[in-house]
Amino acid sequence: MSETVPTQFGTAEASPSNGLTYAFGAFRLLPKQRMLLLADESVQLSSRAFDILVVLVERAGSVIPANELMHVVWPGVTVDEVNLRVQLGSLRKALARGEGGRHAIKTVPLQGYCFVLPVVRSDVELPAQRNSEPQHNLPLPLTQVVGRDDAIDLLSKSLTSHRLVTVIGPGGIGKTTVALAVAHRCQAEFAHGARFVDFSCLSEPQLVIGMLASAFGIGVLSQDPVAGLLAHLRGKQLLIVLDTCEHVVEVAARLAETLLAELPGIRIMATSREALRGCGDWGYSVGRLRRARRPPWSAVILLPNDQPRKRCRTFS
Repeated sequence: MSETVPTQFGTAEASPSNGLTYAFGAFRLLPKQRMLLLADESVQLSSRAFDILVVLVERAGSVIPANELMHVVWPGVTVDEVNLRVQLGSLRKALARGEGGRHAIKTVPLQGYCFVLPVVRSDVELPAQRNSEPQHNLPLPLTQVVGRDDAIDLLSKSLTSHRLVTVIGPGGIGKTTVALAVAHRCQAEFAHGARFVDFSCLSEPQLVIGMLASAFGIGVLSQDPVAGLLAHLRGKQLLIVLDTCEHVVEVAARLAETLLAELPGIRIMATSREALRGCGDWGYSVGRLRRARRPPWSAVILLPNDQPRKRCRTFS
């Protein structure tokens, strides 16, 4: 997130023009709607406290001097710093309702105030109320899935008892096709749908986390991107499909373990040429499709002199 110059805020009424959504801990901040949500429940804040929170969150990690905060929140008005401390006190009390929120705003002696929780920004404006329609970014199958009904049934059932499932097999055997078929079938069972992440184009394992964040349309605004990602996903019921993990298998396995340990509503299905071997990983090996039975009578085969062979009966 780029740093905002205080004078660009204008009056305190200017902040609602920000259509972004910010997530930290169990909270979501929607400046445009002037709402702070805790697990989809609105948190009551005074107008001044809300404006202070917006400024601090937009510049998370930066120390903002007290006089700068007052200039933004009380434009054109001279106020004593005690007014700022009162509003910060009420804001801290409201944030204390969420995990880690009690220490979200740090006072830096002789310098100012800093918002220290990891913050995730979404460029897509989120609705204030939970969307009852499942959401996903799953690619549509280009062809009909043939001969994999048993595998799809088994993998769909496995997600109810296993939180990490790996579809294993050599390249080109149809792992992604099977995983997507399972995800399309199961995504309606998750309140927040499903997300598909394709790692096939990654050349560096350290890009795994950024690729996952981009699947949610978010930018991680923290030196600790995993913490920021966890903040965005906390409280969600979601199926995540990690596709083509073999060349980033170690990083993908660690990330999957972290997500599952911190987010009880998450299920992960991965595809890879080798097992992720993460904690609790349940692997399913995709076999080659059986060849279709040949018809009882062979086709006519023309010889070089265009004379057909005799039609003969064959048995399979």
